[in-house]
Amino acid sequence: MIQIIKKSALLFAMSTFTFIGAFAQNDSVNTDFEFKNRTGRFSFYWGYNRAVYSKSTIHFNGPNYDFTVYDVTGSDRPTKLSWTYVRPGLITIPQYVYRIGFNVTDRVQLSAGLDHMKYVVDVNQTALMSGVITADASTKYQGNYLNVPIVLSPDFLEFEHSDGYNMVSLDVEYNYPFLRFAKNTLRLNAMGGIGGIFIVAKTKVSVLGYGLDNNWHMSGFTLNAKAGLKLEYKNHLFAIAALRGGYSSLYDVLIHNEAPDRAEHNLSYLEGFAAIGTYFRCWKPRK
Repeated sequence: MIQIIKKSALLFAMSTFTFIGAFAQNDSVNTDFEFKNRTGRFSFYWGYNRAVYSKSTIHFNGPNYDFTVYDVTGSDRPTKLSWTYVRPGLITIPQYVYRIGFNVTDRVQLSAGLDHMKYVVDVNQTALMSGVITADASTKYQGNYLNVPIVLSPDFLEFEHSDGYNMVSLDVEYNYPFLRFAKNTLRLNAMGGIGGIFIVAKTKVSVLGYGLDNNWHMSGFTLNAKAGLKLEYKNHLFAIAALRGGYSSLYDVLIHNEAPDRAEHNLSYLEGFAAIGTYFRCWKPRK
């Protein structure tokens, strides 16, 4: 799975940037293309996402256990299509994205935002495990393990960043217009960017039958790249469809809030999202 994610993200990003570069090499392509008055504008968008995850390694450490499970599979948890996606007060229940940006030039934008994804370990899968569990932690699972197959049943392990796997990121984005419609009132741009900063996770976990829905916690960092398409209406409204792929290292995941128990979780992801947004100014440009 991880190879598929990496290859898909790399192919998509390379194709998009190659396409942008091909146009950028020929100034005559867009000499009459109006793509101005972006500098100094702010933007905001809101949308929803789906994600796929690589297999991952999760390390659990507590007073009476210290073990690692390998090649664990996990999935997102999308909300079924319903009025939840548009009803005020409920729109933050699904897997959402939002971002506010500022155009430093007509084509380069800096932005900050949140991708609220969800990650849930697949129940009753079989994974390899190494480590130690004492009788004080569990009489059923006590023992020394070295690459031993074990079923991740609910009485052994339940693990999910379900509220959620929150990616807070700062992005640098480049937009390149390549198609226009309706007397230039509609424009289609290729977009790409890089970003990342940290993950705020709210992890619901049960280890050896003892569980807790933990507090939100800054659990680690993430680095990612994105590529996609942006359809704009004049200088006012836009819609985005894009892919974002990256890697995250969650080195400080809570198991029992303030207790010394901790988990480490490293994984890659490929997120697809769609959003709608608007441009606006906070001050008038100088003449």
